[in-house]
Amino acid sequence: MEKHSHKLRNLFSFISLIALSMLVLSCADDNKEDLTGLITSFKVKVNNEVLEGNIDEDACQISFQGIKNLNAITDVEYQLKEEASIYPDPKIRLAQWQTEERFIVTVGGAKQVYTVIMHILSEPDPDPEPETDATIYPEQYYGKVIKDFFLDLKGNLGGVGSDKAANDFFVLDGMNGVRIPVLGSSDRPTHPSAGVVDDSEGYYAKLINSINRAKKARGNNEFIIFASKKLNAKESFPDWVKDSNGVIPEQYAIMLADFLSYMKEKNIIIDVLGIDNEENFNEGKITPKKHIQIVDKLKALAIEKGFKMPLIAGPDRYQPMGDVDNCWMKQFVAENRGDCLDIYGMHYYPKHREIFDALKFELSLIGDRPFWATEPHWDAKDGENDMLDYAETAICTLWDQTDLGMDGFMWWSYKRTGDLRGNLMRIISVPIKDARPIVMDDHDGRDTKEKYKLQTRAFRKGNTISVYVINMCNKDDIATAKAYQDYVFGLKTGMIDGEVEYMQWTDDTPVEGVQGNAQKIDDSNFSLTLPVRSITYFQFYLQ
Repeated sequence: MEKHSHKLRNLFSFISLIALSMLVLSCADDNKEDLTGLITSFKVKVNNEVLEGNIDEDACQISFQGIKNLNAITDVEYQLKEEASIYPDPKIRLAQWQTEERFIVTVGGAKQVYTVIMHILSEPDPDPEPETDATIYPEQYYGKVIKDFFLDLKGNLGGVGSDKAANDFFVLDGMNGVRIPVLGSSDRPTHPSAGVVDDSEGYYAKLINSINRAKKARGNNEFIIFASKKLNAKESFPDWVKDSNGVIPEQYAIMLADFLSYMKEKNIIIDVLGIDNEENFNEGKITPKKHIQIVDKLKALAIEKGFKMPLIAGPDRYQPMGDVDNCWMKQFVAENRGDCLDIYGMHYYPKHREIFDALKFELSLIGDRPFWATEPHWDAKDGENDMLDYAETAICTLWDQTDLGMDGFMWWSYKRTGDLRGNLMRIISVPIKDARPIVMDDHDGRDTKEKYKLQTRAFRKGNTISVYVINMCNKDDIATAKAYQDYVFGLKTGMIDGEVEYMQWTDDTPVEGVQGNAQKIDDSNFSLTLPVRSITYFQFYLQ
C-alpha cells in the first residue's frame, strides 16, 4: 500500500509541474501581447529641427539617424500607450545624452525595457594637411616694432627737390623723418666762429628747403628731424672748437647751440642730435667723458638761449666694438650718466656681418633705449658686378638688426626706383615700417649668416603679413644651384583673407620685378616656385 501511495504522489507532482509550466507560458504569452506598442512616438529636437525615431517593437529599440552632436539635442517629445509610464523621464537626460539610453516602460504591473539608439553621423576624414616647406608663426613676435624710417639728407642736401619727391618719400613710402648734417667742416665752413652761422654758400638753405617740403608732405603726421655731425675725415670740426686733444667740449657745445638756434630761427626744430659721427675716422676724439661734458654744457645753453634740448643719439660709430676694454658704449655705461644718451645709434655695414656678436654685445648695454640703424649701407659700387647677388648680403645685414630689436633706420643714399638696387631697397624697407618681426622657419633653418642658403624673414603689421625669400647663388654656380618648385608656405595659426600677392626679381625680370598671385592651396597654405637667383616678396592679410 505504501509503495502504491509513493507512486501516486510522484504522479501527482509530475502532473502539477506540467500544469504550472503551462500556466507560466500562458502568462508570458499574455504579457507579451500586453507589452507591445507601449511607446507610440518618440521624437528629439536638434538645432530647431524635430527628428522622429524609428520604433522596432521586436527589438524594443528606437533609433535615430544623422545626428552629428548629442549636445545639440534640446528637447524630447514622446507618447505612451494609455496608462503606461516611463522611467527615467527622457527630458532629464538632455544634458547627458549618450549614444544608447535605456528606459523602462510600465503598464498594469508589467514592464518592458526600450533602448534609444543615436547613430552619430561621422564627419568625413579631412583632407590631409599639405606638407609645408616653410612655416610662418603670425602670433610669435620678436624684436621690436620698427617705428622710424627716415630719409638721409647728409649726402644730398637737396634730396627733397620737389613736392613730387616729398610725396614719394613721405607719403607713398611712409617715411616719418629726416637725417640732416651739422656742417662746419673745412669743405663747408658754416660755423667760422662762436655765435656765427655763415650760410653764404647756401648749404643750409638748400637743406631747409628739403625739410620744409618733407614737413608739408607729412602734414599733421609725425615728423622727426635728426641732425648729426657731418664727417669730413680729419677736418670735420672747425679749428676754434678743437685742439691737439680733439674737440674742446665747451667750445663744441657752443657750435652745436649756434646750429640749433639758427634752425629754430628758420622754424626748424631739431628733435634728435648726434654730436659725433664715426669717431674712428674724425679728429674729434669724443670719448664718453667728453660726450657727457658736451651734453651738460648744451643743456645749460638750451636754457640760456631758449631752444629745445634735443634727444641725444650716439655713438654713431663706424662698426660696433663689442666686448673690449675700450668699447665706447662700455665706457659710457661705466660713467653712470645714462641721462646723456637717449638713443643708441650705430653704423653696421654689410662688411661687418662677421662681427655680429659685437653689435649684439653693445645692444645688451643700452637698456630700454631705442636702437637706430643710423647708416645702413647698400653701396651701388659694392654691387656693381652683380647687384642681385650683393642684395642678399645687404638685405641680411638689415635683418641682423631687425632680429636684434631695431627701432628705426635710415639708408645711406636711399633710392626707391630707377634700377634694381632702388626697387629692391624700397620693397625691403617700406613694408616693415610700423611692422614687427614674426618667427618663420624654412627647410634651411632661420640663420642667415651662411651665404647662398635659402634666406627668409616675415613681419606683421596689424593683419598684414610680409614675407621675404632669397634663393641666391653666384653666377658661376647657376648650373648646380637649386630652384624650389612649388615651394609651400604654411601658417601655424590663423587663416589667409583673400589672395597672396607676390613680387619677384630674377636675372630675367625687369628691374621693377614681376607681380602675380601665389597658388593658394587653402586658407592656411600657399605655394610659389622660387627660381635660382631670385628674391621674392609676399604680402597677404589675415582673417
